[in-house]
Amino acid sequence: MTRTAKYHVQPVGNGNQGYFDKGGDQVDRGYAWAICATAGLIYTITDGVSFSTGVLFPEFMSYYSSPANEAAWISSLMFGAMLLSGPLIGVLISRFGARVVGFVGSLLAAGGMVASFWAPNVYYLMGTLGVLTGLGYGCIMLAALTSVTFWFDAKRGFAFGLAVVISGLGTFVISLLTAFLLDHYGLHGALLILAGVSLQGCILALLLRPAPKHLPEPLSHYPKKHFDPAMFKRVKFDIFLLACLIFATGYFPIFMFVTSWAEQVLQLNAVDAAAFLTIIAVAQLAGRMVCAVLIDRTWVNKSFLLAGALWCGGAAACLSLYCTTYKTAVMFCCVYGFGGGCAMVGLPMLTPLLVTKEQTEVASGFFVFAFGVSALLGLPAAGAVVEYLQGDFRWLMVGSGGLICAGSFVVAAIECH
Repeated sequence: MTRTAKYHVQPVGNGNQGYFDKGGDQVDRGYAWAICATAGLIYTITDGVSFSTGVLFPEFMSYYSSPANEAAWISSLMFGAMLLSGPLIGVLISRFGARVVGFVGSLLAAGGMVASFWAPNVYYLMGTLGVLTGLGYGCIMLAALTSVTFWFDAKRGFAFGLAVVISGLGTFVISLLTAFLLDHYGLHGALLILAGVSLQGCILALLLRPAPKHLPEPLSHYPKKHFDPAMFKRVKFDIFLLACLIFATGYFPIFMFVTSWAEQVLQLNAVDAAAFLTIIAVAQLAGRMVCAVLIDRTWVNKSFLLAGALWCGGAAACLSLYCTTYKTAVMFCCVYGFGGGCAMVGLPMLTPLLVTKEQTEVASGFFVFAFGVSALLGLPAAGAVVEYLQGDFRWLMVGSGGLICAGSFVVAAIECH
């Protein structure tokens, strides 16, 4: 038997699930769960380290004597490069495969952090920690997303939910780790150690094998997926992208500035204020678990479920103006984090439902592109608002919450069209 014959793909059952190759792999079972676990660990690194820049943000301002609107560009460019590169990375994954793109991305991410060790100012960090590390994280994050999408069919929602639940634990741990590293090794030492954490993505990327029902026979006959502008003729997909844009514009600033908000409103020190990121991470984990359980239920409307969760998170942020005690601040962070956790599971799961199978990889790229636009423009704008308000973070939280609520209404409009 030739090597090519080993990769012959045949459907079984009803044609929607249970595809297999003669090597014994199947979607929705077997090695698919290894892909799910791998994706969870990849998200642990990308989500955990990128969102932990909220812990690093006050240190950026104090170490480099930088105003909030300048320091915010570091995280803005990281999220922007990570997410705006989505369409390009989607095409690269179609051409070279998730394994190669993820491996190279991990090297880029780690290299950007190592280069940040010698950063003399925030402008240097914008290029290294912002652009290089963000681009690397974008590569490995989308490689994991597309791998889960194609290794699962009937159990896709549950699998992706499980992966982001795993990453929720990682976000919780890495936020604590980042605060610990800052306290013991300083800013540059923390960045160097986080570079080592990012480098583990190379090992994880090697586990991202092609899904059986997409294995080539022969390889040269494998249909490549390219940008298809017809996806934008699908009005529901356009509405979905708009919802992501509005929601993320409100979501990112809260996560980035919540520690500074806690220091100002509750008069906490930097270590105690950083605990609110941990609270949000735990609440996100709960939201991810609940959404993962509910999202694939036949009696659940995915759009309305997400709209409700997002609205609650946005409303909590709007009411943060009245959170002047530690207990009420914790309640605000819990509800906001829970809504965000639901979004992390539910929004990616809507993407393949709104486009064709052939458009899924590139459509996923545009999904993260929408988040990238929000991060690139929203965070510096939020920093400028804080500067205009002379360092008052309270109204920034209220305005961000309003944007999240607006995004929830647009999500609900997907079903109304």
